[in-house]
Amino acid sequence: MKKYLLLCMLVAGISVSGSAQTKVGGKKIDTKKVVGAASDVAHAITLSDADIARISREYIEWMDAHNEVAGPDTEMG
Repeated sequence: MKKYLLLCMLVAGISVSGSAQTKVGGKKIDTKKVVGAASDVAHAITLSDADIARISREYIEWMDAHNEVAGPDTEMG
């Protein structure tokens, strides 16, 4: 699977070096954005369980630091 992703990224990279935009069906497509999206997808596909756990922990820590918990003397508390 990783070999396939690397091949796709290589082909996309070669097409970017030739032109920043490509016309498809009369519409211009920014190839740099396409390669960026493909890179994001490849990164998302290759995430491990440890990566997901780490990202989740970071998210929860950020949420706890930036969102107050209702105090005991409030209506929601």
